[in-house]
Amino acid sequence: MGLSLGALTGGVLPKFSQNLIVNVGTFDLNLIVEIFIIIIVMLLSVVFISENHKSETKKHISLKEHIEDISLSVMKNKTIKCIFIAAFATGFFLLTIETYWQPHFTSLLYDKSMYWLLGIISFLCFTSSILGSIVSERLIEKYNLDLKKSYLILRTMLAASLIFAALQLNAYSFIVFYTLIYLFLGMINVPENVILNSEIPSNIRASVLSVNSLIIQLGGLTGSFINSFIINYISIPVLWMIAAGIIFITILIISKHFLFNKQSEMQDD
Repeated sequence: MGLSLGALTGGVLPKFSQNLIVNVGTFDLNLIVEIFIIIIVMLLSVVFISENHKSETKKHISLKEHIEDISLSVMKNKTIKCIFIAAFATGFFLLTIETYWQPHFTSLLYDKSMYWLLGIISFLCFTSSILGSIVSERLIEKYNLDLKKSYLILRTMLAASLIFAALQLNAYSFIVFYTLIYLFLGMINVPENVILNSEIPSNIRASVLSVNSLIIQLGGLTGSFINSFIINYISIPVLWMIAAGIIFITILIISKHFLFNKQSEMQDD
């Protein structure tokens, strides 16, 4: 919600800086407001946040033993490995769209006065992500949907949305499909988190979830590195189709385990 409101406000502030404030750059007011908010948060943190020190006896293990426990749990669990593969592709996917959506979108605009739509798009994306999480949870609970099948279907729709967004030549139709990308990202989070948490032993759950976040970041770093080279030779829409293709490839890789393993379990029962 904070990201949504920030995106919406950030789209409006340049209007004030251009029309009401003299000798201020287009986005300088955004930075001033951001610094002001950070200072307020720091002050509130100092005043209201206090830490209660409790003496608890806990079993401490070495970092080496902890890493070995995590590695063993991950290596012997195909479902976790599948989620990690998908997480890497998600990082690549996200970095690719978030880096290049603004220059691509502004190229679709016929008037620079429409730049305020950048804030609207960001607002819609964050809001649709929240909505996607809520809708996904309700649908899975109401219809008792198979989590792994839902996960694969939603990731397919995610990749398809990026392809459709890449094909748009009109700014407003682009907004629709770009917003759908974040709707499906929000919907994917629910089955992914449930699947991952159900497979992880409680004593290493926090660490494995941290590794999952790290893998997403590594996917983003890989995407940033590769894209910085190939963007000189291809257009942004083609780059997005490549990112969507990577999602499709990982769907094919993990579906072998998610679908066929499920069928074998049902036969055993």
